[in-house]
Amino acid sequence: MLRRRVDIQAGNVRTYLGTALAAHQTAEEAARRYSALLCPELYHLLTTE
Repeated sequence: MLRRRVDIQAGNVRTYLGTALAAHQTAEEAARRYSALLCPELYHLLTTE
């Protein structure tokens, strides 16, 4: 399920951001980070711990 979510987010990143990503960041990496931030539990850990 997580793999599917990241695949969907990677497609969204490619569609909406395209070449606007940082030169060192792939759509897959951006999608992983975006997916983590969409998860309330992980968001809490990343922003408060």
